[in-house]
Amino acid sequence: MMIVSTRRRRSGRRQTSNLQPPTPRHSIASHRKTQAIHIVFVCLAIGGRGWHNRGVDEGSMTPDDRRQSEGLRQVRSSRLARATDAPAANPNPGAKRAGRSLVVRRWSVVFGPLFAYLALSLLLTWPLAAHFGTHVPGDGIDDPALAWNLWWVKHALVDRPQNPFACDWQFWPIGINLAFYTLTLLNGVLSIPLQVVFGVTAAYNVLLLSSFVIGGSGAYLLCREVLRCRDAETRRCGEVAGSSQVLPAFFGGLLYAFASAKLFYAALGQGNIASSQWIPFAALYLLRMARPDGRLRDAALAALFFVFQAYAELTYASFLALWAVAWGLLAILRAVVHAGRGATADEKQVGWIRGLSRFGGRRQKPADPERRLRTASRPKQWAILRPIARFALLALLVAAGIAPILANMLPDLRTEGDFFTSGGGFADLFSADLAGYALPTQLHPFLGGVIRELANNSAAKSDGSFWPVDKGQHIYLGYTALALALIGLWRGRRGAETWFWAASALAFFLLTLGPSLRVAGRDLGLPLPFDLIAQLPVFKGNRYPSRYSVMLLLSVAPLVAHGFAIWDLRFAISDQPSPIQNPKSAIVLLAALLIFEHLSTPLPLFDLTVPALYERIAAQPADFALLELPLGWRNGARVAGKQDILIMQQLWYQTRHGKRLLGGNTSRNPEFKFQYFSEDPTLARLIATTNAADLPQHTALAAALADQPIGQAERVAARQWAAFLNIRYVMVHRHKSPPQLETLLRDLLPVRLAAEDGAMALYELAGDSPRPQTFAIGTEASRMILGEGWQLASDGQRAGVAAQPPAAYGQRREVRLLLPLERSATTVRLYAWSLAPDQHMTVTLDGRVIGSIPVDQTPGWLVFDALADPLRPLLSDVRLRLTALAPAAQVGQGPWPVGRTDVRLPASILARSAGQEVGDFGHIYVNGVDVSPNRRGYNLVALQRVDAALLSAAAFDTHGDPAASGRLAAWVASLPAGAVVAGVVRDEGSFNLNYEAVAALRSLGVAADLRGRFRWSHAFVGAVGAQPATALDAADAIRPAQVTVGLPLTEPGVGIVLQQVIVGP
Repeated sequence: MMIVSTRRRRSGRRQTSNLQPPTPRHSIASHRKTQAIHIVFVCLAIGGRGWHNRGVDEGSMTPDDRRQSEGLRQVRSSRLARATDAPAANPNPGAKRAGRSLVVRRWSVVFGPLFAYLALSLLLTWPLAAHFGTHVPGDGIDDPALAWNLWWVKHALVDRPQNPFACDWQFWPIGINLAFYTLTLLNGVLSIPLQVVFGVTAAYNVLLLSSFVIGGSGAYLLCREVLRCRDAETRRCGEVAGSSQVLPAFFGGLLYAFASAKLFYAALGQGNIASSQWIPFAALYLLRMARPDGRLRDAALAALFFVFQAYAELTYASFLALWAVAWGLLAILRAVVHAGRGATADEKQVGWIRGLSRFGGRRQKPADPERRLRTASRPKQWAILRPIARFALLALLVAAGIAPILANMLPDLRTEGDFFTSGGGFADLFSADLAGYALPTQLHPFLGGVIRELANNSAAKSDGSFWPVDKGQHIYLGYTALALALIGLWRGRRGAETWFWAASALAFFLLTLGPSLRVAGRDLGLPLPFDLIAQLPVFKGNRYPSRYSVMLLLSVAPLVAHGFAIWDLRFAISDQPSPIQNPKSAIVLLAALLIFEHLSTPLPLFDLTVPALYERIAAQPADFALLELPLGWRNGARVAGKQDILIMQQLWYQTRHGKRLLGGNTSRNPEFKFQYFSEDPTLARLIATTNAADLPQHTALAAALADQPIGQAERVAARQWAAFLNIRYVMVHRHKSPPQLETLLRDLLPVRLAAEDGAMALYELAGDSPRPQTFAIGTEASRMILGEGWQLASDGQRAGVAAQPPAAYGQRREVRLLLPLERSATTVRLYAWSLAPDQHMTVTLDGRVIGSIPVDQTPGWLVFDALADPLRPLLSDVRLRLTALAPAAQVGQGPWPVGRTDVRLPASILARSAGQEVGDFGHIYVNGVDVSPNRRGYNLVALQRVDAALLSAAAFDTHGDPAASGRLAAWVASLPAGAVVAGVVRDEGSFNLNYEAVAALRSLGVAADLRGRFRWSHAFVGAVGAQPATALDAADAIRPAQVTVGLPLTEPGVGIVLQQVIVGP
């Protein structure tokens, strides 16, 4: 046999054996390439474990498949023999060096793609590498808050150990539950050592780049697994063998890691959405655990990466769960089919191993006869139970892994309702457009202008169509990837797994399109599966259908790898490959095409440099609060206060100064978290002053503010409020604030200018105002101590229109108070009574139970002592746990008068209205049950006066619908005389409100006229045929409007009534 040496002499000429004529140069080159590929394959097959030992079963091959596979074996066996066989008496003197080379090659199969992805991540995110310590990718909206996440996790776990999900360093003092926020806890934990060495900004950038590298590597390994075991039907493991799996798998990973969809999310600063790197690893082990030779270890690793993804981005974990359920059903179905054919899982596994041994893999010993006997004696159901058991184990492990998230979510969901779905009404704005799949994104440096022009820069067109492409809605796979995926689908068309990947890609493609099909901004009205999936409990909160693209890419990547493998296959069976069959040429060409199609450079960056003025605050060692003006609170659905990205920057600045903030950012939150601030009189005045200057439509608001000058009572209340919250400094961002805001600040609070820096001014509160110790419920100062679970009476009640005294009503089994307790021993006195018999109240102080007190149904003082505590926080969290709640319909002394009308109602009604800027809601509670449609404009509810039975409920969009006023008037006219009507405005109800609707409301006894009052709140309870101005009626420009008939209840049960709180020795 001819021996061809791959070494060169110093002269550069090849040496050949003198037994044969020299081999032509092109044959030597082809032979050397084939030799290298197969030597690496042998090393992988012989030396590897786990995924290196995956075998095949040829039992179900068709005759044509078997002949084709046998031909490939013969070709490869002959070449492998020529490459590796040598006379025993004349060993190769360079064998040791060749062995070391093979080890290097073997490791390069794993680490080569990883380093390639690393280099590409630096290149495709340019110019990030040039500003690594000061800038992050983004537009200043989400990126500052997501960088704040890293700081908060370190602060909560290392600096001041506490529950990282319970944060009162924003939304001070009530705090916010970060379990409903994109906390990216895993990223935060991984960033801790990086923060210590490099700082928060660099740590954020390292983690972002790692998401590309790790995600690409995971997809690469996943594609190798799929290529190794082509599908469960044909078992063509080894058809694309050894090193020839590397290039196709690398290409699949390249698509997953650097698709324009992910680069777009990075460009938006949404590092949480870019954190999709754990999905391929979870999918890889889900594949393995479902195969006949799957192990419990595979299930454990799948669960581990599933949990990793949940702590990196919970939304993606829910998407992965959909895919896992589909894959699990397919695995169980295949097990049922195999059991019906009489083949056990162990026999399938033996077939896989034997198949691998024929392609150069490690030869397996014959199966142990005793094991085969045990296997044969097992019932066929065992093959079905095994995949079920593995997926059950997976579910248990995942549930255990995400238990901390669930433990922090479930209590709020039980008490507040399913607010997780709030703000889900604009999924159409974040759905992928079908036409977008044909064009690169607007970030493309050469072709981005095409989509911007076609989409009218994401603005509404004159024909009414709207094609937004600026917030990650634009999904583009690319023609290169699509062509390769189609080739891969054709090549694997005989296999069930190939069709599974295709079906998965189709399903997630449809989900990206949202509730209905849109083409170039036009909604065709064709319903799609998104709304069906959105009915599932966890998926109701997903407002971004386009984010399903991550699973679309995961599904397409193996098909792309299949398609690219055609070049390697032709190369493996051709002695003289053409340039197009050469994998090196193909990888360069196709990779260049794919990268070009998804190019998103230069990536937009945002400067996270903290203004120097915050250094003065950071230098103060005490624990106190900083008031930032203008104020703002943001979640995924709306913004309260200043609608500006300044909110996110203020949160980021906290990473430098480290003081508590009143404002904040979250994803989902109960309504109360915003209303605590919006309904505070001092904050409401500051917010309204900013809003009045921001929009020209706010002429009525500006006039209302001018008619309400600041008096001494307001100044006293503001100073007590600042002392209660321990506010020591105020930072005014003049470039984002009207001059009136700074003037109002100096009028409300005793402040002095401490420093100025450009457009920023730092004020310090002068003197140390004592914190209030007595809180009389019914005064504005009492609002600040009432946490979750309480409902205050309305202004109408305090004015004496209704019979009930001013009080706060505790409506839950657990209600919360925020009290300024000294660190020395102190006493807390509550003037309260129970509305339920046999009531007992357990008191917890800052998480520790301090006693239980019986509560009578007659008013009296409840007293408990707080022991000295040197670590007591600024405001103590007091929880009152009640043993009983009385039904709302059974408390009080109804029937209740409806304002000054002659109508009385046997049920309690609470009507609460909030314009867009002060709450954006419209609630009508009847005995604690909300019956309002709660839509934009006027929401009206009609009740029978005799038994308060619901007659009708309707919503009229008197802001956006010119015909809504006419329908409102007709609806009122259709009601019977004496019917009780409650009404509230949500968001805005004045723009298309006309005289006809106002006259209809006056027929109910309503006096307020909202025409010309942009975004005002309006709530009323009247009766059909009532005299003018006799209804309970409230309109407000600054705060929500509220009126009550009977008791002010927002829940169907009530336990305790509170009238006064005294804190002192």
